[in-house]
Amino acid sequence: MAQEKLPHRSGEVAGQVSKFITAFSLYGKCHNICDQNFIDEAQACALDQAIQEFMAFFRDTYPEATVPIKMHLLEDHTLQWASNNHVGYGLLGEQGAESIHAKFNRLGLAFAAIKDRVKNLTCIVKEHLLSIEPQLVAAIPPPAKRVKNTMAM
Repeated sequence: MAQEKLPHRSGEVAGQVSKFITAFSLYGKCHNICDQNFIDEAQACALDQAIQEFMAFFRDTYPEATVPIKMHLLEDHTLQWASNNHVGYGLLGEQGAESIHAKFNRLGLAFAAIKDRVKNLTCIVKEHLLSIEPQLVAAIPPPAKRVKNTMAM
């Protein structure tokens, strides 16, 4: 008897698998944009479009389902967060924190020759800021030229 229901069930399962593949692919677009360190205006527009496509698919495919809290956050709060902060949610989780911690450790090694602790930390933070906000490089004034000492000793 189980054998008789198998063809019907396998078609039903294939339909569900297809729906899940589409849902995860659409969510993957949102995640890939939202997991970046820096989100500019073009990426924010792409994120908005990806979220709308994902949520439209979810609502069309599962009209009786309620929207889980994480999907509510994605739909109603992610774009505002990304637009205001120019970063995605990737930095908020434990992995994001560990990633930044590792980056600061690497920068600490790179600037280890600077013995003054305040200057050392200033260089580390500036380097990190320039790596996540590269457009700030243009705002950095060029170093002041040294005045040649013409007085002889």
